[in-house]
Amino acid sequence: MSISISEAEFEVRATKVTVTDELLTVEFDDGRTVSLPVQWYPRLAHGTAKERAEYQCGAFGIGWPALDEELSYKSLILGWRSGENPESLKFWLDNRRKGRRTNVQDWMKQRRQNKAPSASARKRQTA
Repeated sequence: MSISISEAEFEVRATKVTVTDELLTVEFDDGRTVSLPVQWYPRLAHGTAKERAEYQCGAFGIGWPALDEELSYKSLILGWRSGENPESLKFWLDNRRKGRRTNVQDWMKQRRQNKAPSASARKRQTA
């Protein structure tokens, strides 16, 4: 059995966002409130209270610039967990511990560099 949901169900705006150590709670302008475990969103879970409090509500979702985290209203309403890749989370956490701010572009660049064979490896392949 399939449930059909109209895209109009997601045409909302957040009016209030609260992040605690346990819950992410979002109140919407249509009266709905969604509360989800903060552990479902690793970057929020690792964020400080100040970082969690500094969010921006846009037309399609909520962003936490200091945490490089963005969640769509649709994903929140449907109760979807973060799709964070364990490797990208490790990259983000490692850089965070070193005091470096990174974003998804940094992660993708690092992945490309790690997958590209070194010059010596390319030389061995052609020999």
